[in-house]
Amino acid sequence: MSFEAKNLRPRRPKLIRALIRKDARLLRFYLRSAIATIIACYLLWAGILVMSSEYQDAAKQSLTSRTFFTLAVGSIYGIGITGFFAALLAGSVFTLERSDRSAEFLACLPPTRLQNLVSKLTVVLGATTAMLALPIISSAVANQMFPYVQVAPGQGNILFGTLEWLTSVAIIVSIIGGAFAVSAWLKSNGVPMLAGLLTPLLILSFVSLMGWLLDIPSEGNAFQIRYITSSFVLGVAFAYMGCYWYLTRSDP
Repeated sequence: MSFEAKNLRPRRPKLIRALIRKDARLLRFYLRSAIATIIACYLLWAGILVMSSEYQDAAKQSLTSRTFFTLAVGSIYGIGITGFFAALLAGSVFTLERSDRSAEFLACLPPTRLQNLVSKLTVVLGATTAMLALPIISSAVANQMFPYVQVAPGQGNILFGTLEWLTSVAIIVSIIGGAFAVSAWLKSNGVPMLAGLLTPLLILSFVSLMGWLLDIPSEGNAFQIRYITSSFVLGVAFAYMGCYWYLTRSDP
């Protein structure tokens, strides 16, 4: 190949960055909505705490107490919001391009299908990781504040431990995998999103059924650990199938 021809070929890192920017623009409404919703969740809960603690004792009105409950409860709602938007992003990253027929135009451009796939995975996984970061950090801060806050009996259950966070992350992995696999075939994001949200329930039913059929004991955290493992494994497997179907299908 001549020197001039080599210079005409787009450099791979630059091309991938351009694809990532393109996919981020494609999903920008969902990305902005996710950020705004998670932040609004914390602000709303902070306002509720301020109003509800006005008639309680002075310890409940302290900045430390209000901050603790805002971070602890906000992280719980934040993880739910993250799961919802993870399904929306994974279910839309293929389908939005097919619905407006831009996928057919992109198929005529230099980027390969594998490069397009890398870009889409980067955007979905990067955005989901960023959304997860805020609840995880706020929960970690709340855990550090717990000894200095007056908490009623039973209210300590709002704090997530390592096992609860592993469960949450495993559920989100399964949501992304389920939505990603279904979206590899469709033009609308409604069905892939629903499939992603139902995937954790299907895995839960599968783990429960296998435990009952095989008479597997579930003492302590054994069932939860099996569910976490199954969600991670099946979520990654579903995502792999979605990638394989996208790379091998004849249509864009």
